[in-house]
Amino acid sequence: MLHLVVPGLLLPPDTVDYASAERPLPALASLLGRGRITWRAALPMEHWLAEALGLDGVAPAYSALRLLGDGGEPGLATWVCADPVPFQITHDKLIVGSPHELALETHEAAQFIATLNEHFADIGEFIAPHPARWYLRLNEGSAALPAVRLHPLSSVMSRSMEPFLPAPAWRRLMNEIQMALHHHPQNEAREAARKPRVGGVWLWGAGKLPPTFNTPVPALWADHALAQGLARHAGIPCQTLPERAVPTAGMVVQDSLAEPAQALDMSAWRDAIALLEEHWFAPLLAALKSRRLPALRITALGDAGIADIHINAADTWKFWRSAKPLSALQP
Repeated sequence: MLHLVVPGLLLPPDTVDYASAERPLPALASLLGRGRITWRAALPMEHWLAEALGLDGVAPAYSALRLLGDGGEPGLATWVCADPVPFQITHDKLIVGSPHELALETHEAAQFIATLNEHFADIGEFIAPHPARWYLRLNEGSAALPAVRLHPLSSVMSRSMEPFLPAPAWRRLMNEIQMALHHHPQNEAREAARKPRVGGVWLWGAGKLPPTFNTPVPALWADHALAQGLARHAGIPCQTLPERAVPTAGMVVQDSLAEPAQALDMSAWRDAIALLEEHWFAPLLAALKSRRLPALRITALGDAGIADIHINAADTWKFWRSAKPLSALQP
């Protein structure tokens, strides 16, 4: 069975009709109509991934696992994701943006990281294996930062920061980092070039690399760094996302809809789902009909819940099950 994971496929009811109105999605509609749909409560993408790959219970150290996916070696240290984000003030609220909005170049990230390491050497060391994904390795003496569960950035992006702020010690560190970056020469240069400023960092996923684990997933395809890190730690084959669907056994994390859905950027969402229809849903439907693929599971993640759609090859020939528009996929 192929398991296709699509965060951002589920949109709010008042948005989905508008978003999909100009994009015919016949293959997806056929899969939704002929599949069997079950629902469960919503989870952040990171929590769902860890659980699906076999890490149950308390949220693991996503920072160390994601660092593995970025090609790093976490060792025995305590790590924290310290992702650069832009801020926007609207209606007296501070909205957290996405690192990808910044479009940082490698040399820019290196300059910001050098400044942070000058200011916070007593806390730990910052590194940036990717311009949009930064990490903080905490010193052994950084015990003032309590081991608490920090909200993943994916839960916070495009939302007000206030409900997601961490414990006071972490909040102070975030504020101090924000001040250190505020007048950074690179930020001044970005502003002069009409590029968004790096407003601060979002700290999340703190902890040490968990023990290795067994996973029910035989292989994984993903560009998602955390998914790649989980696969590497579990010892299963992991490849980057192919351009088009390949009917085989394993899990595919297709996250091109995730950020447009969260930001309610309907133009980008429509473009992304059109490619999904052409390169994934249509080929997978054809593979089911030809029985080259015996079964398909699609997991759609959204704020309202998580939908699992199960389709067997025989289901595709049940013509009495009518196609369903994406707007019908509601809990």
